[in-house]
Amino acid sequence: MFARFFPAQKEVTDKTQAAAVAIDSKKLAELAAMAEFIYDPKRVPQNLPNGWYLNNLFMPEYWPTDTHGFMGAMFMRFAADGNRTAEIAIIYRGSVISEVENLLGDLEIAMNKAPLQTEVAAQWVDEKLKLWRDMDPYHGSDVDNVPVWHVGHSLGAIIANCMFVRDYPNHLTQPGRLQCVTFEKPGADKIALAYSMANLKIPEDYARDRMDKLEPFASSYQTDVNIINSCNKQWGNVQHVKIPYRYSFPQKPNLPAPSDRIASNYVEPPFYYIRTYSFVDQHNMLNLLNYINKGVDIVDAKDRNPGFAIGYSQYLDGEKRKDYWLGYFKIVWDEHEEIRNSFHNRYDSFLKFRFEELRSLQVQSLIASPIIVNDDDYVLVEKEVEMKRLAI
Repeated sequence: MFARFFPAQKEVTDKTQAAAVAIDSKKLAELAAMAEFIYDPKRVPQNLPNGWYLNNLFMPEYWPTDTHGFMGAMFMRFAADGNRTAEIAIIYRGSVISEVENLLGDLEIAMNKAPLQTEVAAQWVDEKLKLWRDMDPYHGSDVDNVPVWHVGHSLGAIIANCMFVRDYPNHLTQPGRLQCVTFEKPGADKIALAYSMANLKIPEDYARDRMDKLEPFASSYQTDVNIINSCNKQWGNVQHVKIPYRYSFPQKPNLPAPSDRIASNYVEPPFYYIRTYSFVDQHNMLNLLNYINKGVDIVDAKDRNPGFAIGYSQYLDGEKRKDYWLGYFKIVWDEHEEIRNSFHNRYDSFLKFRFEELRSLQVQSLIASPIIVNDDDYVLVEKEVEMKRLAI
């Protein structure tokens, strides 16, 4: 356990403040850059902005090769004098589609289970923290007080949450010294809870209480709703990074429909939602980093409900995502003369038809979806279906 490397000094018994701990934009950009760099560590410059540094001794190449698809790195930021460690960022990589074990880990997450990479990560982190503690005293750092960030994207975000709750004993001594920042994280509430129960060997109510104390120090930065971040119930301070919408069509937006159904079948099908909208656009860590650096708006996102079906329904919401669908329908209108002819060049009639169809598709997606994550989500699905039925 991490407590071996950050020994307890004096237990703090005061309750953690309920308010989430704010992270300034500069720090967020630094952590996001490291979360993106980990996908290709060879691209990491030797010296990063603000004194951050990646020591090759803390890379998995210097560790056993059987890592079950796990990749992590420890970045250190030196103090202004260059002789002391000011803070540490432990970065956990997300899935790489070419690694089968990563895909298996993703499947476990979809089933609300900790991915197999988690145990490898725990051993790796213990080893690297021990190595750092053995090396750093010679540089004069107060190793028991150095802030530590657990950071990850996607699959790596789940691992970061699990490593963070594993470190609960150190939170008791210095609340806030250890923090967790994740990007585009699948829901981790039940995963982190189960991991906490198993790792600390405590009953569920105790584990939930500890997670409640840690939650203000766990921040999750998500883009718009997609198949990844709508998977399972979220945990932590969830923020929506409002990146601009993109439309990535292979040629035209879908194929022209038969003449007798000329206005139908122009809503993105689930495959497009899964592959292009979710993975290529919204879930992409480099895209997310670029817009964090540009200073886009970041707002609270606690109104999101969990579950694949509800996530897809929220994506189809023509009111909440009016800007997205207006942009999409404009492309459809401009690209297809037969569509314009079928509506007698009445764009307003076309939009009215399309938004009405979106409302209908929301209900259909919830009723027809075979993917309901758990009983809690099913109750939410039933409620939303009924609300949409009444609206229609």
